[in-house]
Amino acid sequence: MPKLNLGLLGENISKSPSPILHNLIYNYFNIDAEYKLYELKTKDFHEKVNYLLENNYGLNVTMPYKELIIKYIKELSYDAKKIGAINTIKDGVGYNTDYLAFKNILSQYDVRSCLIIGAGGSARAASFALSELNPNLILIYNRSIERAQKLIDDLKKINSNVKFIKNLNGVDVDVLINTVPVEIEFNVKPKTLYIDLVYTRKAKKISKNITDGIDFLIEQGLLSDAIWFNIKVDEEVIKYVREFIRKSF
Repeated sequence: MPKLNLGLLGENISKSPSPILHNLIYNYFNIDAEYKLYELKTKDFHEKVNYLLENNYGLNVTMPYKELIIKYIKELSYDAKKIGAINTIKDGVGYNTDYLAFKNILSQYDVRSCLIIGAGGSARAASFALSELNPNLILIYNRSIERAQKLIDDLKKINSNVKFIKNLNGVDVDVLINTVPVEIEFNVKPKTLYIDLVYTRKAKKISKNITDGIDFLIEQGLLSDAIWFNIKVDEEVIKYVREFIRKSF
């Protein structure tokens, strides 16, 4: 049986540590598979996406394609359909392990208020996961008001406590989730937790609990491997993988 191909589809992903993560896991479980990076420019996406879907056992999807790729997927999981974005594909079915990772992380804390920076696929996953915790307030900040309003309108179908804000400074929240890759100046110190999804930068030490981009990548990546191969990774292996990636990256 030939080696199984899997990989990450996105734009500007050459520095992604995802291959390190997944190939370590496949080696540990003796899975004959290889995880690669599939970097596509937006202008080439529609021409090449079907080939990647047909020639890979599984795919992860990152910016800016988490919503765009849905039209090429046969079926969506219940969560992915609700969110309107996917990041994991197997057998033509789209899943959202960002959403599952956010649920796993956020459920450990008492979250009454949250600020989300961004309104793309990751922000959608975060906000829908948050809504299930019934917070008193979810604030959305995004440079594109139209995109933010679309997310807010979708969220209000299940949670009415969602608002758009125009200014980040001085916002008082329990949790701050930063999903955007560009640097944005803000003066927010969340009381409980700061999550920064961007693995190429060092998360600001602005809260007593920090989940940085590598921590989150590992959380959602292992959930993808569970979908593809029905495996569960214990804490000792996760600790080793985390340390290995941080040394290698």
